[in-house]
Amino acid sequence: MSTHRLATLASLGHSVRYVLDAEALETTYFGFNNSDEYPAEGLVPLVIIGGTRGVDVYDQSPTWERANHTALLRDFPGEFVTYSYANVDYLACFPDMLNDAAFDAVAGLSDYPVHDKEALTEIDQEIWESWEQYLLWDVSGMLTDDMCDMARELDSDELRDAFWTECQRYDYYPEHTGLDVMWDYDECAVFLASAIRTVSGTTEEI
Repeated sequence: MSTHRLATLASLGHSVRYVLDAEALETTYFGFNNSDEYPAEGLVPLVIIGGTRGVDVYDQSPTWERANHTALLRDFPGEFVTYSYANVDYLACFPDMLNDAAFDAVAGLSDYPVHDKEALTEIDQEIWESWEQYLLWDVSGMLTDDMCDMARELDSDELRDAFWTECQRYDYYPEHTGLDVMWDYDECAVFLASAIRTVSGTTEEI
């Protein structure tokens, strides 16, 4: 086994676990319980690729990591396996089994953490479009009738921009599961109410 690729990926900050040699050829799903922290006879290194967390039920994975997860699987089918830890699936690989293009793509994440900016842009666009498609009206239903009436009278672009300003102020950004945009509606109701007050120029509770 060559140690060059392993040493390269480890030096770039990717974690390494060790799994049974026989399972490396037959299994595509690994986890903490069927891997070891240290090398031993009969074990081979499995590199857990940083920045590739996929969909999870607790929204622990940032949008850019989910974009990496999806794009790498799309561009290099059959090159990666799954490593599951704390209810999140990461992409992982056996360094010596990767083709050169896949290896270069993984190593390249240290230079720029997003594998495919276009895939990330598409996800960001879906998040942006969700405002007009359903978010504004869903969240408006959580506000008072007077506040809803005021929202309808305001310029929609100004209201959207004010809402995003509130999101940024509190360092909030929705997550994209790869299928759906996940918003915290309780948080959004607070942000929308503040945005309505800002755009309307009122400081009173409505």
